[in-house]
Formats: sequence, structure tokens, C-alpha cells
Amino acid sequence: MIRVVCKGNRIHSVNGAADLLQAVRAAGEPFEAPCGGAGRCGKCMVELVSGLFVPIGFTGAPSDVRDAVNLPGITADARIGPKIKDGKMYARACVTSALGDAVIKIPDRSDAAFFGERTGETLAVDLGTTIIEAAVVDGAGQVRGGIALPNPLAAYGADVLSRIAAAKQGNFDEMHRLTADCVAKLAADCGCKGVMAVGNTAALHFLLGADPSSMGEYPFKPAFTQSGSMTRGGIKIRTLGCLSAFIGADALAGAAFLSLREGEMMVDLGTNCEIAMYSRGKYYMCSAAAGPAIEGAGISCGMGGRQGAIDSVFYDKGMKFTVIGGAEPEGICGSGLIDAVAVAVRIGLVDESGAMDKNLDGRLSIGGVSVGQKDVRAFQLAKSAVRAAIETVCGAAGTAPSKILLAGGLGLHVNPASAKAVGMIPDVQTETCGNAALKGCVRAAADPRFKQSVNRIKRLSRVEELKGRDFEQKLIAYTALRHI
Repeated sequence: MIRVVCKGNRIHSVNGAADLLQAVRAAGEPFEAPCGGAGRCGKCMVELVSGLFVPIGFTGAPSDVRDAVNLPGITADARIGPKIKDGKMYARACVTSALGDAVIKIPDRSDAAFFGERTGETLAVDLGTTIIEAAVVDGAGQVRGGIALPNPLAAYGADVLSRIAAAKQGNFDEMHRLTADCVAKLAADCGCKGVMAVGNTAALHFLLGADPSSMGEYPFKPAFTQSGSMTRGGIKIRTLGCLSAFIGADALAGAAFLSLREGEMMVDLGTNCEIAMYSRGKYYMCSAAAGPAIEGAGISCGMGGRQGAIDSVFYDKGMKFTVIGGAEPEGICGSGLIDAVAVAVRIGLVDESGAMDKNLDGRLSIGGVSVGQKDVRAFQLAKSAVRAAIETVCGAAGTAPSKILLAGGLGLHVNPASAKAVGMIPDVQTETCGNAALKGCVRAAADPRFKQSVNRIKRLSRVEELKGRDFEQKLIAYTALRHI
């Protein structure tokens, strides 16, 4: 048995799981494993409190443990790479098993953050890949309060494809339970009788209990794209419909809420970046797999936009920055990373190709937080995916955007000047508009006619596929860190 100690010293006793990541997932508490347990990111660190810990797949006896690393009550095989800090031992959950009974402790993650009133008629929910945001809506359609909390599927990977792969590997039932229970509990805690939800197509599959595994391989066919409903814990949950496997109800709701005018483009920044442009009576839409770098998960020092994250960087006789919550910086989130790269390029610490000045020794330090050369390369891939997708949509529409509306939680905090300076978006009029998907969801919860607007956009939409030699050439061209 493995005992998993969580925030507030809550303890989950997990039987039948020797691998630590399996045990943590079974505990159902917020936990981040950005690479989905593939052993690449090194961010699924847990504290080893007591027990004997060995590599996953170990078949020997305790006496076969090699080069043991010991602390009182703890023995760890050196092959798992245990780390000792402040007298405590840590290891990556994805490569570590326990022989016999053990106790581990997972990092504290923020619980749900509430603001305003917590009582309403309907809960409008945006199932974001990284953060779930919700609004408490009263009977008159007014927002009374809001909620934000980490997506409980973070332990299965930071991006949509990692989570689809995890579902295919036999985790779907648990992933459905985590998602549905999370949404139903939020609604119950707010006294809401029902839920209106949006999200990417995979997120709605996890919510409604439809296995998304078929979306992980060609022809990327979802189990459904129509609106759906279910009842969980006495809460009636409804969703808006999706457009395709990778253009979900969040993109449609956001585009409907913004009422895009001729030539306007919505760019919803995130791990999965949705783009919609209105031109000559049609909507041209695509989804760019920007990866977790933009949300911070794919960066060595990266983290989500929570307390302790550097969220903006500027130059004033040296690198200056702000930190969410005003505390000492623990890492850097997406908006801070975009600023950091833009500033570094402007002052000559990083060139247009992404190479760091040799005097930096491969590390750019911001308040003690280090952005490495590999981090800059990961950012280049993410931002080039976004820009290549934007240009693909423009090519299909036959025109450049007259205006860009930056949407999403990240889009609200991004400095448009920085995004333009590194070539992430074109140098056109830009406006930040916050979480348009959630705002559209609120409208759908309060006004049945809004669903007609969503369905109209769905009928008028053309999905642009990001593939082929032309797109590959765009990806390469837009890795350059400059105005393009």
C-alpha cells in the first residue's frame, strides 16, 4: 500500500499500485506530470517519506537494491536518481516504484480560487487544458462570482495528445471520473442546479464519458461533435457542440461571443491555440498544437500562472520583472516567458536565430529563475506553430487580419508588443479580450438564442488543416525571433 500525503496533510491510501505516478493519479489530487509520465520533463517530483524505492520494472529482492541512498526510514535505489534537499529526499514519480508499504508526499497545488458570490442558478465552465475557469450565473444571466482551479487531468500530461494517449492506455474511466466529479462538485459547492460547459473536443469527451482515443490517430475522428448532456451527482450538465477533433466548443463559443467583423481574427493562446477569422461570410478556423511551452509546462523553470510565477519582464537598466502575488519568484509562466525572450532579443542577449550570447553560458537569469537555451528553442517551436497557423488561415481567407483579438486566460496577460517583437503575431492592431470562451459559455447559460449563433458559426466554418510542405516551410520561417 502507498499512502499519498497531500495539501493539509490529507492522506489517500492506495492499494494495488506500486508505481508512484499511478498512486498519485489514483489519489485524485492536483498534480502535474507535463510529459504524461514519459520521463522527459522531470517535473513530477514527489517527496519520499518512508519506504524502499526502486526503478519501475524492478523484479529483484530488497537485497538487490544498488548503491542505496538512505535517510532515516527511507532507502532509494540510486538508479531512480534520488535528490536530497533540506534533509528530505525526492524522486520522479514516473520512474519510481515502491517495494512494500511506503509513504510519499506530493507538492502543494492551489485549491480552487473563488471571487465574488458563490451562489447562483447555473455554473458556466470552460474546461481549459491547464486551468478550469467557471462563472457563477444567477437567474437573470448576471455573473455573481468566479472560480479557477487546476485541471485534474494534469497528472496525465500537459497537452491534449498526451491525455488522449493516456486514455488509450487504459486510464479513460478514471479520467472521466475526475473531470465529471470536479465539475459537478464545483456546481454543488455554488448551489447551482445546472452546468453549461465548453472546452476542447477531448475535454468534453472526458466530461461526458466518451472515449477520445480515436482522436489520437488518423483520421482523428471524435466520438461526437454535437452538443451533449448528462447528470452527475444530481447536477444537470450541458455542453455546446464542437466543430472537429481539435476545434472545440470553446473556440466556437469564443468566436460567437466576439461577433467577429470582416477581417477580424481571434487568437486564443494556450497549449492548444485556436484561431478563427471572419472573411466574406465565412469563418476560417484551425487549431495549432503549440505545446505546453506557452503555458510554462514545457520549460525547465516554467509553471502555470499562479502565485510565485514571473508574469512580466521588462528592461530598465537591467532585467526587471513582476511576480504573481508579489512573492519571491519560483518560476516563469507563459506571459513572462514571451516578455523575457522579447527583452533578451532587444538588448542582444539572444539573437534572431534564438542563440544565446556565449557569455551567458546557456542561461538567462531573471530574479534567480533561469531560462536556458533549450527553453528558448522550445519557445521558438511553440511561437512558430502559432504564427504558421495564423498565416495558414490568412492564406485560406485571402487577406491579412485587420485586427487580432487575443483571447484566453493567457491572452489576457500577454503583452502584445512582446508577441509582435518575437514574431508570434503579425504587427496589426491588437486587443486583449480575456476568456472569450467562458464569456460565450455564460451567454449560452443565460440565453438559449446564443446557441443559435454558435450553430450558425459552425455551419459557416471551414477547418484549415495544418499539414503539407507549405506549412512545414512556414514553421521553419517563423522560428526567427523578430518582427515578421
